[in-house]
Amino acid sequence: MNQSHTYDDVPYPDLCYAYTHPGRIAAIATLLGMQPTPVENCRVLELGCAGGGNLIPMAYGLPNSTFTGIDNSARQIEMAQQKATALGLDNITLQTMDIMEVAPDFGEFDYIIVHGIYAWVPPAVQDQLLAICQQNLAPQGVAYISYNTLPGWHMVLMVREMMQYHTRKVTDPRQRADLARTLINDLVQMIPESENSAYAAFLHTYADMRFDKLGGHTDWEDSALLHDELSEYNTPLYFHQFIEHAAQHGLQYLAEADFTQVMMHDLPENTQLRLQEMAHDTIELEQYLDFVRHQTFRRTLLCHESVDVDRTLRAERIRHLYISSRAVLLADNDGNEYFRTHDGSTFPAEHPLTTAALRYLSQISPRAVRFEPLLKQACARLNLAQPTPEDAHMLAINLLQAFTYSLQMAEMMTCSPDFTIEISERPLASPLARLQVQIAPLISNLRHEQVELDGLSRAVTPFLDGQHTLPMLVDELADMVAAGQLAPSKEHATPEQIRKQLDHDIRYALRWLSRAALLIG
Repeated sequence: MNQSHTYDDVPYPDLCYAYTHPGRIAAIATLLGMQPTPVENCRVLELGCAGGGNLIPMAYGLPNSTFTGIDNSARQIEMAQQKATALGLDNITLQTMDIMEVAPDFGEFDYIIVHGIYAWVPPAVQDQLLAICQQNLAPQGVAYISYNTLPGWHMVLMVREMMQYHTRKVTDPRQRADLARTLINDLVQMIPESENSAYAAFLHTYADMRFDKLGGHTDWEDSALLHDELSEYNTPLYFHQFIEHAAQHGLQYLAEADFTQVMMHDLPENTQLRLQEMAHDTIELEQYLDFVRHQTFRRTLLCHESVDVDRTLRAERIRHLYISSRAVLLADNDGNEYFRTHDGSTFPAEHPLTTAALRYLSQISPRAVRFEPLLKQACARLNLAQPTPEDAHMLAINLLQAFTYSLQMAEMMTCSPDFTIEISERPLASPLARLQVQIAPLISNLRHEQVELDGLSRAVTPFLDGQHTLPMLVDELADMVAAGQLAPSKEHATPEQIRKQLDHDIRYALRWLSRAALLIG
């Protein structure tokens, strides 16, 4: 029995994917010697755009660029068109179309995005995806393709096969997803001496990671499970196999969209040396890295085989990029200062100019600035009228190194998203956020990141229309509490206590929303 479910039946989660943003892709291309089209005026194609959750936020944030999205789900395209119309976007085209119908005359694009398709379609469609990335990609264009990888997916394939067997007689998609989850959770308990079983530990870890992947939003979690582990096609492959397939279509490997994935900073020195001995080129090195890391997923960037890729990272190339950081300055027990990010990455605070620059970026986080203004701010903090050429060069080198450590330590883009971290008298959230908060559990910020709001932030965001002052916001939410639409933070509180607490909570929420890149005024 064919138990596949169309995307009309079960729409894919309406999400944005940070690594697909042209500004991030173009920064990597720039660092590797390419001359990508400026993202402020570029052409973007997304194959399999679903409900527009990834493409529409890009079109909103880059109004002078043009965006084209195709999908064979008429229902999802209709949903996407409704959202684009609600936002008044005139720079995006969304159409129901089969990928197999895309021909060279469909148009030329500077960036082509293929997220979550390649490993989930038959070989003929995989060939067509790469053919499009060759025939419809501009000479200095970059294509993004994500896919499941081996060896990591070998273990997940085992789970997929068990879930497929357990649900083989069920046709209702939601019931299939529920039964699949129940099976894995039950197996953890059924395995003898499960507390000492590596097999049980793997299943438990898998369940924790997969079944709460989207923050407990059941519909979206069902959809992700049905279109991944329970999909008709799911063919993970080794990295080198994907690169060989791309080469057959005149495409070459550029890098990973998650640039830190190609680095070895997280590995012991002896491991790094052994890998360098084993590998004879970039592809071999990264394949061995996948073996070491048990890699399950890649976000690969491709370009034309004719492009001269320079894999020597040169400090001068960051001078035209926008840099941001979410690092905080800490000190160890001996008083030695260092920067740390939420993902656990650390970077030494040894070079005064670099330390001053990262402290400034931390202060304005998550805003981004170009290298020269950043250099000026760092000098001002050190009371330097002019840095030495050596110091400026060292700052560039250190920022580039920080970028290879962690994107939270130093992220680079070719554009600066338009949002504010200042809270005005009448706060204004982006129209995109105010639309999405009413229809989706996760929303897209102006840095093209997924953001989950708590109850109060979700309640206040629709009123951040540039018309409401803080007292007016308190009035609106107090009315919601009185109507039972919003739970008070304290039970049995008086109306006056509720208003006082709301005033405090809204102020906090506004500060959080500003740092979450959701405010534009």
